[in-house]
Amino acid sequence: MIRSCSIALLGALVAGCATTEQTAALECGAGGAGGAFLICKLAGGSDATCAAVGGGVGAVGAVGCYAWSSNLKKEREALAGHENDLDARLAYARSVNDTMSKYNDSLRQKVAELSQHSAVTARQISVQTNDESQLTSQRRKIDETLKEANASIAEQKQTLADMHNFQAQHASHSESLAAEIRREEANLQDTQRQATALANLKQNV
Repeated sequence: MIRSCSIALLGALVAGCATTEQTAALECGAGGAGGAFLICKLAGGSDATCAAVGGGVGAVGAVGCYAWSSNLKKEREALAGHENDLDARLAYARSVNDTMSKYNDSLRQKVAELSQHSAVTARQISVQTNDESQLTSQRRKIDETLKEANASIAEQKQTLADMHNFQAQHASHSESLAAEIRREEANLQDTQRQATALANLKQNV
C-alpha cells in the first residue's frame, strides 16, 4: 500500500513540474527533487536509484520553474515612466521584496536538497562503482543553481541602488520606503548567504 501510494505521489510531483512557470515555482524548484528522493526511499528504492530519480525530477524543475531574476527585470520595466512617483516606487519595492522572499525560501530548500543528494551520490560512487556520471550531473545542477542565484544577486543590487538613489535625490523621509529598503537589504543578504553555501558545496563535490 505504501509503495503504490508513493509511486502515485512521485507521478504527481513530475506532473507538477509541467505546470506554468508561475504556479510551478515552489512545486518544482523547491520541493521536486527532494520530495522525489524521499518518496522513492519510502517505496523501497536504493540510495543509488532514488538519487537518480530525485535528480531527474530536479532537472525538470530547473527547466520549467519560475525564473526569479527575469521577474525582477519585468517589474523594473513596469516601473518605467513612473520612476519619480513615490507610490509607484513603493509598489515596485514591495513587489520585488515579495518576489525575492519567495525566491530565497525556494533557494534554501534547493541548497539543502543538493547537499543531501551530493552526499548520497558520492557515497554510492565510493562504495559500489567508479562511474562518476551521477556526480558530474550533480555538479552541473549545483552550478546552474549558483548561476541563477548570482544573477538574482546582481538584479537585487541594481534594484537596491536605484531605491537608494531615489531616496537621496528626492530627500524622501517616507518610513514606508525606508522599511522596504531594509527588506531589500535583508533579502539580498539572504541570497548571498545561500550563494556562498552553494559555492562551498560546489568545491566539495
